[in-house]
Amino acid sequence: MTSIILLAQHAALLKQCLSRILMHTDGAFEVIVVNDGASHEIAAWLGKADDTKVVTPENLAGVAKGYNLGAASAAGDTLVFIRDHMYVAEGWLDSLTSCLGKNPDAAMVGPVCNDGVSGTQRLPFSCDSMQQLNNAAQAVSLTREGRARLATRLIGGLLMIRLEVFDELGGFDERFELETYEDDDLCFRALKRGYRLYVAEDCFVRYETPPALFSEDPDWYTRQMQKNKAAATEKWGFDITEALSGWRYRPTVSLCVLVGNSEASLEECLSSVSGLVDEIILMDIGSTGGTRHIAAKYEAKIAEIESGVDHAHARNLAGDLATRDYLLWLEPDEFLRAADVERFKDLLSSLSGDTDYDYVSIRYELPIDDADWATASLRRVGLVKRKKRFRWIGTDCEYLDAGGNGLHSDIDIARSRRRVGSHRDLSGYEALWSSGGDFPFENLLDFADGLADNGLPEQALNAYERFLQNPDGSAEKRIHACARSADCLMELGRTEEARGKAMQSFAYALPRAELCCRLGFYFVKEGNYEEAITWYKAALGVPRSDAPEAGLHHSSWTWLPHLQLSACYDRLGQYDLVRAHIEAARDSAPQDDIRISAFLRQPYSFISFVGGKNNERREEEEGIETNAL
Repeated sequence: MTSIILLAQHAALLKQCLSRILMHTDGAFEVIVVNDGASHEIAAWLGKADDTKVVTPENLAGVAKGYNLGAASAAGDTLVFIRDHMYVAEGWLDSLTSCLGKNPDAAMVGPVCNDGVSGTQRLPFSCDSMQQLNNAAQAVSLTREGRARLATRLIGGLLMIRLEVFDELGGFDERFELETYEDDDLCFRALKRGYRLYVAEDCFVRYETPPALFSEDPDWYTRQMQKNKAAATEKWGFDITEALSGWRYRPTVSLCVLVGNSEASLEECLSSVSGLVDEIILMDIGSTGGTRHIAAKYEAKIAEIESGVDHAHARNLAGDLATRDYLLWLEPDEFLRAADVERFKDLLSSLSGDTDYDYVSIRYELPIDDADWATASLRRVGLVKRKKRFRWIGTDCEYLDAGGNGLHSDIDIARSRRRVGSHRDLSGYEALWSSGGDFPFENLLDFADGLADNGLPEQALNAYERFLQNPDGSAEKRIHACARSADCLMELGRTEEARGKAMQSFAYALPRAELCCRLGFYFVKEGNYEEAITWYKAALGVPRSDAPEAGLHHSSWTWLPHLQLSACYDRLGQYDLVRAHIEAARDSAPQDDIRISAFLRQPYSFISFVGGKNNERREEEEGIETNAL
């Protein structure tokens, strides 16, 4: 039930205000009239109204104290505070209630008004009669149905607030006597507690300038405003009106994850972001293990969808269930390391809930296994503004179709080493591919990667080649296709072709360390250590690409070339260079990766060649030990 607390200070205005409330309000509600000033005229008129409660202060209470007195008598779980110079229209309470219900982070909501008020609630037109109010309210309701916008300040003339929030905040601060600043103070306290304020854009009410409370003293309002402003400054130490004007909301985030039997890694995923996201949406595709038990620990919302539904559709359903400003997309085996949790916090503090970026790209680690020591990443869109309704597209190789104003962040999403299974279901696209149908180009590269990941190098090569023959692919994606093609050729034992495919990438951009390391490893496989040294040195000297799309195999730019050089020089008997490059590898290795650090701090005699498929980052020991001490 809603308790409507009406502060009555003017008998002439009260009659119209209360009449319209009773006439245009539906649902379960009660009206509590605070007869502020103990007006006999008001008391006499209210004596005829059986459907109202009356609270009468002994002395003139003013807004803060009067509202608090009314709230003390309220039985509803939602409170509406309204003054007698505000007039409502049909559907007003439903609109405010709907706005509050759709925004669980909201402490308070308010309506839009005619040009008698200022700020975000003001609509720039006059409203001089009740007929104009009825017409304007109907037009606003029809044209703005369901719309709401964030605000940092709401006027106290008409205000809806959740009872539990009102109690948590301690009500209105009665140090603000009579009127002014009591509403700003309440709004500021709500914001500091992490709540939000909203304007229900489909709720129009009329504001009428009330008569002076003290007609014999025309300057009382100015003096009272100055007095209450001084009280607010003394309380907070600054001008809270300016603080409200400059307030920036931290955007809220919904985490969306597609899960199955994901209990091996889901705990790590959810625990890493539990303090960052505001809601968790899990779309469950037929889990039978402990996935739901883990989800319950984090109060995740779980929706179930039948197996066999394409993942793009399932992801879109998850996104449709989200209610926050931004959607963060993760796989159940992905998580944030401590340093990236801090980077994510910095990112959120730099964003605004209403403006700024439509999407944010994030570096994601590619699939890994327990034999992998290097960390590689590929940038993709991971955080999107919910109201943009970007959709996932595709059947087996879905992608998020985002656009607009984007930001490329420095956040890395790690991949769990406890992941379960990596075989990708490509049946839908394989059927289309085999039929010779019109295969969607935007999915071609991911399909080729899927074939390679599933151990089908010959088929993957055909898909990569078709991609490279199309002129629409970006330079970074062409480089990626060349690198993965080279991996497939090596897997098939076609070393010479693999070298040619790796070098083909140089036609699209300056050489990358990843490709140089590949070429070095190909020569190592043949025992040609002098040529391998040339390429590993090149990996150390090439400039790093700043292209947002560029995949990044971090070890190829840091410790791996040094390690490979040490092994090459060992084979050539140049032991002073072995030691130098081992030390360089140790110095450039990530200190927070215990496995790499421990491996590089072994005695020199145990250091071996490593290499492999790069973008999968499955690095294989070749069993060539160094002879240096």
